[in-house]
Amino acid sequence: MLRSAYTASFALLLFAGCQGRENPYGTAPQNPAAEKEAPPVAQSLAGTYADTVPCPDCRGVATQLLLNADSSFVLRQTYLDKEPEPVEQRGTWRVRGQVLSLPPSGSHPGRSYLVSNPQQLVLLDGSGKPINDSKLDYSLERQ
Repeated sequence: MLRSAYTASFALLLFAGCQGRENPYGTAPQNPAAEKEAPPVAQSLAGTYADTVPCPDCRGVATQLLLNADSSFVLRQTYLDKEPEPVEQRGTWRVRGQVLSLPPSGSHPGRSYLVSNPQQLVLLDGSGKPINDSKLDYSLERQ
């Protein structure tokens, strides 16, 4: 009897300890704190990041990412030699650890960037890992 009481108490403590860890920095839209006041990480990353990243079937993708302190974003990409008009995606960004995530929307895939420092974001592959090609630069620089 005593053993089952300890087991139940431990399970309850474990469950309670896991609460509130889904969005550690408060940047997700379901977190009411994100609507009231911009969290420190959102304030430090807010800004415009841009550069031309590699493209397998064009000269490159001119990319501009605007991160707002309210956790909204605008991503504009122009495929050089392919599409004259930029493709635009809007949504809400969030950060977990050192990874900034842009969720998929419509025909736009989700994207993840490694926050190596507040001045640079590095595009990650579809599985969230760095793209291993030392000859190509997948980073966006703060403007």
